[in-house]
Amino acid sequence: MMVKIRVRPGKRKEFMHIMNSLQDDKKKEKGIYGSKMEEDAENANRFDLVDEWETHEDLERYRRGDNFRVFLGALKTLCAETEIDVTPLRTQGGDASQEKTKEA
Repeated sequence: MMVKIRVRPGKRKEFMHIMNSLQDDKKKEKGIYGSKMEEDAENANRFDLVDEWETHEDLERYRRGDNFRVFLGALKTLCAETEIDVTPLRTQGGDASQEKTKEA
């Protein structure tokens, strides 16, 4: 899953605090292989978040859970623009179908 994020002006510090907590929680999810968030070199309010899941089913379980709902709430509150691409980046089984969703 890849998420492109543009944080609202003045919300970057709050965004970083929340995302650090959410990233720690995500690392405890079943099937998470890796997750990283990178800041845009030219714009400190733009980020790319990349999650790798063992299977599409693991990703879908995460998307149905409370942690993902909290993540979406944070995006809607703190971000001016987001784009979520739920294409599995790593699969060892499960469906590799592609779905793009615009949020916020």
